[in-house]
Amino acid sequence: MNRRACAAMAAAVVVGLGVVVPVGAGAADRPTIHVDQNSCSSAADGSAAYPFCSIQAAADVVEPGQTVVVAGGIYRESVTLRRSGTPERPIVFVGGARD
Repeated sequence: MNRRACAAMAAAVVVGLGVVVPVGAGAADRPTIHVDQNSCSSAADGSAAYPFCSIQAAADVVEPGQTVVVAGGIYRESVTLRRSGTPERPIVFVGGARD
């Protein structure tokens, strides 16, 4: 899946979840959770070294002010976000390229 398709998928997830993604927000200031179904393991903790296998696993632990980076791929799942961010600390889901 190319970057444009990943971005479109992430935008669909963001719109579908009602998550606010502010323009110009300093993503580098927020802790990041990683999802990559192609390089995950049972020891997944959401770090870059041990990404979650599913978007839902990340949605279950994400807190206000965090960003979830979803690596390219096809994720056949419904996602339920059980908490919300704030205008100052939004929860952000973005598509990321696979290395």
